[in-house]
Formats: sequence, C-alpha cells, structure tokens
Amino acid sequence: GGDRTEPLGGGRPVGLVPGRCVEIDDGLRAVPCTVDAPVIVARGVAGTSCPVGSVAVVLPYRTEQVCVAPPGMPGG
Repeated sequence: GGDRTEPLGGGRPVGLVPGRCVEIDDGLRAVPCTVDAPVIVARGVAGTSCPVGSVAVVLPYRTEQVCVAPPGMPGG
C-alpha cells in the first residue's frame, strides 16, 4: 500500500495546450474559443522562442511557457 494518486493536473494549469483558446486576465486559463479569444500555438520550456506573431506567456511555476497568438491570426 501507500500509493497516493496525484490529483489531476497536479496543481498545474490544465488544458493549456496548442489549439486551445485562453483568457489572459490576472492569470491564464483555458476558455471556449470565440472570435476574439487568443489561441495557444505552442507550448514548451520557458525561455524558448515562439512562432512569429505570438507571444510567450510563462506559466505560474516558471518552467514552462505557452505561445499565445492574438485573435484573428490565420491558422487558428
């Protein structure tokens, strides 16, 4: 015995994956995609470069970032 199951997400932001839309307010959270919702185009190690036209948003635990493209960008 002694096995403890990790809660889903382990305290990390959930759903912040490429193709998902986000709301950038006082934090970053996945939201349903709308015509004016920014979209995640990439996710990786903090400090890596993002695709042209997107901006890096470092996640709260500072080791990962998502690259967020503004609404209305092609390819979304």
